[in-house]
Amino acid sequence: MKLNHEDLQLLTKAALEVERRHMTAPLIMLLEMHRPLSFVLSSFFLALGPLVQIFFTIPGYQRIAELMENRDNVVQFLEMLEQAGRGELAEVCPSESD
Repeated sequence: MKLNHEDLQLLTKAALEVERRHMTAPLIMLLEMHRPLSFVLSSFFLALGPLVQIFFTIPGYQRIAELMENRDNVVQFLEMLEQAGRGELAEVCPSESD
């Protein structure tokens, strides 16, 4: 499944925020360990959503959890996290056309 521009923008912002909080390595480890169970992990994220939203304001949390159902999206997000960790990831500019 190819990500649309809004989803790509959302995952990029999420990767940059994870890097800003210095949580890149733990998240990469979590995603790598559970990649074969991406659907289960996504369901876990969705179930935790209300609890997470109490402590953190995360715009797009629900959409990110939905995107993590697809293994290809998990792989792409892992690549974004690695790029953010190396300082090679820049925010995606808003676009008028997709």
